[in-house]
Amino acid sequence: MTIVLPAIESSYRQINQARLRTSSRSPELRLLAVAIALLLRNLWALCRWMTLARSGPGRPTGEGNFRFQTLLRWISRMVETRLALETSLDLPTHSPISF
Repeated sequence: MTIVLPAIESSYRQINQARLRTSSRSPELRLLAVAIALLLRNLWALCRWMTLARSGPGRPTGEGNFRFQTLLRWISRMVETRLALETSLDLPTHSPISF
C-alpha cells in the first residue's frame, strides 16, 4: 500500500485554515496561534494515516470522508458545547423616541 503525502503547499494552506485570527502585536500570541494550527494539522494527518492503515489491502475505505475541515468543525462544535458559547445576541427592543 502506497500512502501519498500531501504537497507542502497543501500543508501550509491547511495550517492557515486552522490558524487563530488575532490583531495582537504580541509575537508570543502569534507564535502560539501557529503552534496550535500545526498541532491540529498533525493530529488530523495522524488520524487519517491510522484510518488508512486499518482499512487493509485494496482501495482504502473512508479516505475522503475525514477531511481537515471536518476535524476543525467538530472541534469548534465541541468547544461551543463545552463552554456553552452563545452564537447569537438578543438585542433589547426600544420604544420609538418621540419629541
